[in-house]
Amino acid sequence: MKRIENTGRILFVILLSAFLVRLAGINYDTLFSVDELRMVKMAFYMGKILAGIEPGEFAFNYPQGHLTLLCGVYGIYFIAGKLMGFLSSHRDILLMYYTSQIELFVIGRYLSLAAGVAVVWIVFRLCKKMFDVRTAVLGALLAAFLPDLADYSRIIKADIISAAFFIGSAYFIKSALDKPDYKYFFWGCLLSGASAAVKYYGGVMLPFFLAVPFFRIKLLPGKKAVKIALVSLLA
Repeated sequence: MKRIENTGRILFVILLSAFLVRLAGINYDTLFSVDELRMVKMAFYMGKILAGIEPGEFAFNYPQGHLTLLCGVYGIYFIAGKLMGFLSSHRDILLMYYTSQIELFVIGRYLSLAAGVAVVWIVFRLCKKMFDVRTAVLGALLAAFLPDLADYSRIIKADIISAAFFIGSAYFIKSALDKPDYKYFFWGCLLSGASAAVKYYGGVMLPFFLAVPFFRIKLLPGKKAVKIALVSLLA
């Protein structure tokens, strides 16, 4: 089988294409959906409580992981705004929220866009590890241009972010099976937990991580296998 040359350039073109396809959909349908409105409202409310702007009790709302990421992105936007001079205080971003929320919606959509492009890159890495470069290129192309993946990468929903964490955890499962190492178990379980926090189905990866040490136990000293199993469980 002929080897594919310039894999790095090919991957760059695929990632750039995936970015442009998703970017074109960011401003599409500016009448934002009810789900998007709910996510922005809850993330903004969380931010006001954490910043001490508004009294209230912090509550865990589903999907908590997505809300936390969205709240963090709004916090970064506020800090950047103060540093660059287009936001003078928290009153400016409050005014933005209560008058025109377009900027907040677009920022939330860019978070989904970043996760969508990350999915393409992780699919490439996973397919390359499991199969070969040709399969990795084909997998990345499919992930870049599948309509459903592109659509979920332009709206404020948890699915695409959970998918990025989920596929990342699968990559580390494969790495752990190839080479038993604490870091693979830790990062794999961490990403699986993050996926579950963003969207519940990400948690299905955790049993696989708990099983990995037992598949590799013959190749590991007993104490080390037990430690790895504990790390997997705690992570």
